[in-house]
Amino acid sequence: MESYNFVVNMDSDNISILKKDDGIVLSEPMVAVINSRLKKDNVVYVGDEAISYLGKLPKGYELVYPIKNGKIANFDICVGALEKFLSKVEENKFFKKRSIVFLVPCGIDEKNLKSFKNLGYALSCKSVKLVPRVVAASLIDQTKKDLASMQVYLAEDYVDVAVLYNNKIINGHSIDLGESIIKNKLKAYIDNYMGLSVEAAILDKIQHEMATILPNDIIVSNYRGFDEDNELKIFSLNSLDLNGIYLNYVGEIADIIDTLIKTYSSQVIAELKAVGINLSGKMVDITGLDKFLSNRLDIDIKILDKPEYISLLGMANILHDCNLIDSLAIE
Repeated sequence: MESYNFVVNMDSDNISILKKDDGIVLSEPMVAVINSRLKKDNVVYVGDEAISYLGKLPKGYELVYPIKNGKIANFDICVGALEKFLSKVEENKFFKKRSIVFLVPCGIDEKNLKSFKNLGYALSCKSVKLVPRVVAASLIDQTKKDLASMQVYLAEDYVDVAVLYNNKIINGHSIDLGESIIKNKLKAYIDNYMGLSVEAAILDKIQHEMATILPNDIIVSNYRGFDEDNELKIFSLNSLDLNGIYLNYVGEIADIIDTLIKTYSSQVIAELKAVGINLSGKMVDITGLDKFLSNRLDIDIKILDKPEYISLLGMANILHDCNLIDSLAIE
């Protein structure tokens, strides 16, 4: 059996690609600029290049996020965008030899499973497999795989929570948190309290610089926005002002995990307490998140090293083993 040569992880705001023998070769915003006047082949720019056009797109062009809540929101644009991303990391631009593993939410339904497979086939892949991100993350540490363990993957707009045993999901859920929940609340805060509108790129910057739930970790930063007269203004934000937004987010995550834990048997709960809960995903960079959840849940919480890429790195450990990948894949 021919080995898989790409592993692709796409979230609502980011795409990362692992290439066989080369490691992680791409990590960029999962966004495309399209020419809306064209019906086909309308993807013009993707990733960092697309973001650079924020606020200066010519008429007839628009910025599109083709992935939402871990699902393919716009199939054709997703195909066009991924074709451009893959072309950035392929040596031979003319002879394309592709076999892809897509990392997906553990609660993916039949409709979206089919969409991801069709995406691979639209990209002329010889083989397409779907592996849950939480399973891929668990491959990093195999020392206690004979005990029940919990993997939690935090994206901006959804959370995956799964209990695994020997790399298999015995209980898994994907919970939709709404579209870009934190960004929407940040935008509303700036709109309502400062009377300013800000671009998506500025919201991204605020989110990463202000991600804090600890009162003694205070950050003050300056940003740019436009007032109601469309004049550019510089404004300051104090991380304490935004604590409520982040506390609301992590509180919701804690409630989700706690509710699920209470449905498990006493043996599974005992094993979870012995092993702890592993966190991965882009949103775990909130300062103090592990301590907050540990106190709320009374279980050790571990933020995995390189949490945004841990699922890709887990797949890197087994990319040579097609039979194992096939056994872990969702059919």
